[in-house]
Amino acid sequence: MITIHKTGYGVLAFGLLTLLLCPASAASLTLEGQRQEFDLWMGARTDDGERSLSRLTLSSDWDLRWKEDWQIDLGLRLEFADDDTGLGSTRTYASISDPLIDTENARLEIDQASITRQRSDQQIIVGKQVVAWGVLDGLRVTDRFAPVRLRDFVATESRPERLSRWGIRLRQRAVGGWFDLALALDATVNQLPGPGDAFAPVAPRSRGGLPVGAELPPLLVDRRDSIKDATMGLRFSRRIGRADVSALVINGPDTDPLFVPASIAADAGNTMDSLPAIRLDYPRRTLLGATIETAVGSVVWRAELAHIPDQPVNLLTNQLADSDRKARTLAGVGLDWRGSGGLFVNAQVGLDHQHFNGELGVRPDSDWIGTLRLQQSLAQDTVSLRFEWLGSVNRDNGVFRPGVHWSISDNLRLATGLDWFYGDKSDLFGQFKEQNRIWMRVKLAF
Repeated sequence: MITIHKTGYGVLAFGLLTLLLCPASAASLTLEGQRQEFDLWMGARTDDGERSLSRLTLSSDWDLRWKEDWQIDLGLRLEFADDDTGLGSTRTYASISDPLIDTENARLEIDQASITRQRSDQQIIVGKQVVAWGVLDGLRVTDRFAPVRLRDFVATESRPERLSRWGIRLRQRAVGGWFDLALALDATVNQLPGPGDAFAPVAPRSRGGLPVGAELPPLLVDRRDSIKDATMGLRFSRRIGRADVSALVINGPDTDPLFVPASIAADAGNTMDSLPAIRLDYPRRTLLGATIETAVGSVVWRAELAHIPDQPVNLLTNQLADSDRKARTLAGVGLDWRGSGGLFVNAQVGLDHQHFNGELGVRPDSDWIGTLRLQQSLAQDTVSLRFEWLGSVNRDNGVFRPGVHWSISDNLRLATGLDWFYGDKSDLFGQFKEQNRIWMRVKLAF
């Protein structure tokens, strides 16, 4: 069944704002750049050879300019996937960001629809956009303004895969640096895998404490109010000596779900009984953070620190999906190094500590997450050998991701690799060890 959403309030609002903020006729707009991409990604499980990945993505991006100050960015994404791969659930989207077309195997989404006024000391962006704050690659310490796609967990080419949201952003130069004020009038939160998808979580820590193998009750996701559940953020950044530093604050609904008890009505003969269910809630929380990035010789060092004094968390008690608010501290440090002969190294380690204060949470008190990326370029940078490890430093679970990437031309790229998860099924990475797979990918851009 094809669902064509008629709640295109965002598209209408963007059109009106374009007319108001950019007083240009269609004839005066110039096409500054455009890009179309064909991306076919396929894979099979290593244990039984069954197909576990089959996704085709067609994306188009257009950049239009009017005079020197105004720019319009438009992007669409059309995706097709089989049932096992999944396109991810859209129940966590705000109605303003609903896909234009949505079926079980096909989806058309707006990736970007923004208008920008750019001056030397000021930038204003209105529309659907991504706000990326943070300096570490994939370790989301301070980078928690934008929600992300989690349908493939961490087995993606770029990480995190941020979701765009409708809103307003103002960047203003002042007091020797830049103030960055962002407001997302869009209650979309992290996109979760659909039931039965390859990366649907099974670990208790990812399901509100429900044991491995236990059947998950029906999940209820309420639509949130775009005004009441708006996300607000302020970031100040400047250069001090040889270092780029920033401080920020974010207030808005947590992008990770809190599991809370709920019930649904069930018709049992002539009586209406109540069946247990779980509701995914996204309470507001505040994040305070800071970043620093500096180069020392051939090494680029990066570090981030964040504190959430009111993080909503699930606890392990006699009641399923019991919850409370606890302080949470995140920190991370990483480095980039480019050696001779085309060698590139990226290494990071991050701490995610939950202050449970003696109570038992559905996750460990401390997660120490490490990442290591090695890349060797060959044949005049047309072939690259890549190796990636992500895992828990303090627990024996993670994923190895070796691969080979071949740039046949500027427009055509081929890649093949392996995603090998290991660890206990109750752990963050080990819960997906049955999804070990070999994959191939073809990208054609024009």
